[in-house]
Amino acid sequence: GHREMCELGKEWGANDFNRMLLNGALHGHREMCELAKEWGANDFNGMLWYGARGGHREMCELAKEWGATNFEGMLRNGANAGYHEICELAKQWGTT
Repeated sequence: GHREMCELGKEWGANDFNRMLLNGALHGHREMCELAKEWGANDFNGMLWYGARGGHREMCELAKEWGATNFEGMLRNGANAGYHEICELAKQWGTT
């Protein structure tokens, strides 16, 4: 599914890999995020925010592992989407 579509898009000239990273995070598609990073995506704060907006803890954890540090944006997006666990995690990370 998703990987094949991403590879086809790249083959046809798509090169906005940060957008691919953000959409992968929003919808919880880890493999898409990993592929986007492999192809040069580097907006890990955006990944953190989009993962929070989608309620995907794993995406937030991965973004943090890759260097994301803007936990205020994570908290804001998690709160706007109503994800209590994401907000608690953002608070924890932002205060350590």
